[in-house]
Amino acid sequence: MYMWTDDTLQWMMAATRHTLLYSGIASLFEDIILPESIVCDAGCGTGGLSFALAPKVRQVVAVDSDARAIKLLRKETRAKRIGNLTPICADIFTDKVAEYFDIMVFCRFGKLEEILPTAYRYDSKKIVIIKQRNKRHRFDFQQVENERCSCDMLLQQLAEARIPYELRSGTFESGQPFTSLDDARAFFKAYAKNGGLMEFTDAQLLERVITMENPVFPYHLPAQAELCAVICELQPAREE
Repeated sequence: MYMWTDDTLQWMMAATRHTLLYSGIASLFEDIILPESIVCDAGCGTGGLSFALAPKVRQVVAVDSDARAIKLLRKETRAKRIGNLTPICADIFTDKVAEYFDIMVFCRFGKLEEILPTAYRYDSKKIVIIKQRNKRHRFDFQQVENERCSCDMLLQQLAEARIPYELRSGTFESGQPFTSLDDARAFFKAYAKNGGLMEFTDAQLLERVITMENPVFPYHLPAQAELCAVICELQPAREE
């Protein structure tokens, strides 16, 4: 399971609040959700997708096991006065946070062997699983190749389990703002696939990041997220 740090939480907060990534992700499946739906954003992190979904549904329950991420999300939810978004600190795979969900969304979070029993436990009618399709790691400085596409792995597992699905794909801006070159340097070291052993000069960093007319975030790392949304209807569904 992904472990947040104070730095990665702040980078995620900056990225999700200054790009349209999560509104793009929501657009991949917003046609299957109804205004009266109760949706679970499983492994919500700092809540980028939760905020994108909240205007479209009756309630979003945002669940993450990291107390720091949930604390940040609660603070922002109160500040924005979003009454239909409920952040909960829990392990969605082992804890029980609700009686049922109409839809559960697992955005770059969880394995199929964890997701399916959890969705059945909440009697969820549908699940949406978001996975990466990028051929290279977006945030590694050298952009090394992914060993295997996580979306392809999921589709293979679903086929082997004979679970029907609908596949949708999209490419969205998912860049990272930085407060300084030192901020960018720390970011690349944190996400390096070589264990963060490489040192980066300012000149090297400026080959990857662009300057912005933004006093808070004067540097930006452009990146594109190639994603797939796998939609499954589960049977038996919750009885009305």
